[in-house]
Amino acid sequence: MDQPAYIPQEERLMVSSKRQALRIGLPLESTWAENRVALTPEGVHLLVQQGHEILVERGAGLAARYTDHAYAEAGGQITEDRAQVFQCPILVKVEPPSPKEWPLMAPNQLVLSVLQPNTVDAAYIQALQSKKITALSYGRILDEDGRAPFVRSMAEIGGSQAMTVAMEYLSTWADGKGYAMGAVTGVPPTEVVILGAGTVGTVAGVDSGFMPTKAVYRPSSAQIASISARCSSRSAPSAVTVRSGAPESSNWPAGSRLMLT
Repeated sequence: MDQPAYIPQEERLMVSSKRQALRIGLPLESTWAENRVALTPEGVHLLVQQGHEILVERGAGLAARYTDHAYAEAGGQITEDRAQVFQCPILVKVEPPSPKEWPLMAPNQLVLSVLQPNTVDAAYIQALQSKKITALSYGRILDEDGRAPFVRSMAEIGGSQAMTVAMEYLSTWADGKGYAMGAVTGVPPTEVVILGAGTVGTVAGVDSGFMPTKAVYRPSSAQIASISARCSSRSAPSAVTVRSGAPESSNWPAGSRLMLT
């Protein structure tokens, strides 16, 4: 009878996986009146915690009220060398790189911005292709539900600011008619007509909370359900009338002083 043979079994050991550290550049926006910044100090802190290196150009967040000290405390490296920031393998911006910034960009670079292919000419595309640059647009990034979270965030900001801007234009110092948005004792409330029930219209009509009465026109069935759910969850009183008809002036609520589109 043959003797039994013993085959050694492999021992399984836990091996730590090596993560590739990314070098990300955050430049100062050069576009006129662009006060936004692609990364906040909180975002820099999260990336640094994951082992990545963030190179921040001095003054990159000042227009958005983020100091260089805040970025440094978050782990970012502050530099005055703009060319060094643009040489990072990954570049995060708000506005797309301008023609003056093309020479600063490194070959085979990954650039994230709000670049829209239908708004640039052939020379712009060729300049990116010549350096083999991969350009990603925030607006083209979709979540698991097929929605664009970056576009929605900008729309929410627009909806919340719409009422604030409207209040300014209705004031007497801006040559307005002097109507007050909020409810004042003894004064009939101001009614506002909102055209469209997308993210901007929903936030303006439901979440802003400035006026007690609003009318939202042309919503879809899904938007009607969303508006109703938001209204029922609000603790402050706010009457929102959902209308599916055409926004003719004769159909506006009596006393309407403002139309938002």
